[in-house]
Amino acid sequence: MNRIFERLVVFAVALIVFFPTLATAQTEISARGATVTIGGRLHVQARTSTVDGAVALDSYVRRARIFVGIEVNDFFEARILPDFAGGRATLRDAYVSLKFDPLFSLSMGQLKRASDIFAFSSSTQLSIIERDGEVPGASGCPGGAGGACSFGSVTRDLLYSGRDMGMRIEGIRGRFSYMGTITNGTGINIPDENASKSFAGRANFAVKQGLVVSGFVGVHDYLSVGGETGHAEIYGADLEVGEWTEGVHIQAAIATGENWRVLDTMGEPVSFLTSQVVITYYFPLSSERWAGVEPLARVSRTDHDTRGAGDGTWLITPGLSLYVSGRNKIGSNLDIYRSEAGVTKLSLKVQAFVYF
Repeated sequence: MNRIFERLVVFAVALIVFFPTLATAQTEISARGATVTIGGRLHVQARTSTVDGAVALDSYVRRARIFVGIEVNDFFEARILPDFAGGRATLRDAYVSLKFDPLFSLSMGQLKRASDIFAFSSSTQLSIIERDGEVPGASGCPGGAGGACSFGSVTRDLLYSGRDMGMRIEGIRGRFSYMGTITNGTGINIPDENASKSFAGRANFAVKQGLVVSGFVGVHDYLSVGGETGHAEIYGADLEVGEWTEGVHIQAAIATGENWRVLDTMGEPVSFLTSQVVITYYFPLSSERWAGVEPLARVSRTDHDTRGAGDGTWLITPGLSLYVSGRNKIGSNLDIYRSEAGVTKLSLKVQAFVYF
């Protein structure tokens, strides 16, 4: 393991020395009947873990996305977001928006479901490198399925969050904003598998400047082992304190619902309970090369089956980000999994974030 971490340190130092100062402005062009905004992100990651059999040091392109925003007028807009990471092209966002009023707009296509604050925060802003705190080579929770060991993996792997094909309504008035989605329930680039749909809703209230409290609910449709359609529910709440790169910033959430991937003796989904808090503090720097430094701490607790005892997990993540300019930065996270059965697994990640 010493050689693994030595190689990762060398990689991190190389990134810090050679990572250039990058422009953050997006480019607008006129294309026939619309104004097109072009931008993107590139996230390059190196990681290792303490899991036996895992790759000693894995370096790869985590995200390589080109953002295309299309504005015909104040009423009619569209967005396209392909991803070229992993050696293949995947369509992330592809939807059209009709903005009838600030209180009501309608989007249709492939888009994010209404869900928790961590799923909706952009990967260009988050200081946690992986939302689910993945440890390469590690399996899912004891007795669980889908790798549901942390807040992020519960909402993602049970398809309560993430992108899907469908429709979204949203709006804002004063301190109140809302969002609702109707989707296939099968995930990105996957056709619907039954005659039912998944529903989700989210409501936000800005208590004051720098303090927003929210609630979210969802009903996910799925095919059971026997091929019949079932419905599972999630309920949650979250809050956000502060702003990005402005001193202290806190995001916290709690959710409970049905883990439809695990059934009890009666064939019904078991219940899960998960929570997470991420705290960062941004310190501006007076340097030609570095704009700021941001330490972070994440704590997540998950019980994938609330019926039993001793099968819960903890995820603890200390980390540090060095900002070059805007959202361009280099971050490091140490993800520490600890099960109540006494098993501990670690993963060290270093990632360069390029935003343009």
